[in-house]
Amino acid sequence: MKEMNIQSAQYRNDDNGNPASVQAVIDDVTLSVPLDPGNRHYAEIMRQVEAGELTIEPDPGPTEEQIAAQVRGERDRLLAETDWTQVADAPVDAQAYADYRQALRDIPQQSGFPGDIDWPAKPE
Repeated sequence: MKEMNIQSAQYRNDDNGNPASVQAVIDDVTLSVPLDPGNRHYAEIMRQVEAGELTIEPDPGPTEEQIAAQVRGERDRLLAETDWTQVADAPVDAQAYADYRQALRDIPQQSGFPGDIDWPAKPE
């Protein structure tokens, strides 16, 4: 069997923050390697780690751009959830909902965006 040239390895976490796979560059190809001792790539990665030849880097987590996209997605969901309040005969405090929706649209301008968001309270 040909020797694998593992150039780098980095854990990739699941949504709960637990390692789910290893993203590895092997022979100049980026692969997502399952955490399965029966997988030949994973077995070689672990052999090299145990021999001190390789370090598996931790998952860096989402980028700022990814976090911003998640926040905008949640903001858009909240706006869509209250679209019905903008019709003329909606049985709600129209001004309170207009203010709420404007505060949602202003979220990207908050000083802590995207990591520290002050979410507006939905009117009762």
